[in-house]
Amino acid sequence: MPGKWGIVTRPEHVKVRAQDRRGDWHEYEGTGLTARAFCHEIAHLDGHLYTELIDHFLSDEELEEYQRQQDEREAGEGA
Repeated sequence: MPGKWGIVTRPEHVKVRAQDRRGDWHEYEGTGLTARAFCHEIAHLDGHLYTELIDHFLSDEELEEYQRQQDEREAGEGA
């Protein structure tokens, strides 16, 4: 959805089980961004878009506040 924003809450740690094209099973664990990426891609495989996973679309003001908070958080991590 170009120009639309919403926050999707996802876990910080996940375990996934996957089957390869030969039918062999594999298990993976991910934390942080990797966990979010696993959940994001699995949602796509299940046919979901983020618009189904958010509570509401962010207004321009909410988006600006969210971006400001993220910038402050990143600045604090670099200190």
